[in-house]
Amino acid sequence: MFRKIYKFKRPIAPHLSIHVPQISSLLSIWHRLSGVIVFILFIYLFFSLEIVLQLNINFFLFPWLKTFLFYIFYIFFFYHSLNGLKYIFYSFLIILKFN
Repeated sequence: MFRKIYKFKRPIAPHLSIHVPQISSLLSIWHRLSGVIVFILFIYLFFSLEIVLQLNINFFLFPWLKTFLFYIFYIFFFYHSLNGLKYIFYSFLIILKFN
């Protein structure tokens, strides 16, 4: 059995290289990613706080890291919340106006 291997210098899907990503699709993807990040950080921060309270010791070696994670949590939480409110307004056609 003889098999030829061809090496093309063409893109696999040429139609993907001519399209520009739309801002609404990028915001939708970021909204989903921020929801996942908020969920993971909420679980982590909740359990780390519970462990510290139960053991009554300073379990966290880097206090600046916990502060940084809280700020990241707040940023993603507010972004996710405001983007969710925008989606609700769009769903009820409050912001959109048709001519």
